[in-house]
Amino acid sequence: MRSSEASKQPAFEVRIGYFGLCAGKVRDLACITSLGSDTEQVLKRISLNVNAARSSTLSSPRVKSLLKIALDNQSKTIPFVLLAGGILFLFGFLSVLLLQFEKKKVQRKPNAARKITVLKRLMLCFVWTSTALAFGASFSTTQLAEII
Repeated sequence: MRSSEASKQPAFEVRIGYFGLCAGKVRDLACITSLGSDTEQVLKRISLNVNAARSSTLSSPRVKSLLKIALDNQSKTIPFVLLAGGILFLFGFLSVLLLQFEKKKVQRKPNAARKITVLKRLMLCFVWTSTALAFGASFSTTQLAEII
């Protein structure tokens, strides 16, 4: 997320991860843990990590709103993306178990082959969707780790 108050000024960035965030100018970011913090606490911790020249930027209302959006995103979106990925992976695992049971029934029932095809597609859907969600959540952490 970026905010630039003037076209000549470098953009103020906020990069969020699972448990922390980095905020500041593009090449001069201050990284802190932000789990369970509100906007004022985060601003106070960031201002301790920056020099006096940058501290005037932190009091801007646009920066405060940017931090509020980032903290809301961190506390409300990322955990649920991981939760959804975990649940879909569990459903994919259960469909693998069902698939194994249905393969044993193929020789006894003629319509079991169709069920196997459906279960294979269902399993692939669950597993690939959970992989995409887990990748998206871990990518945000990787971005934060690169900055730190």
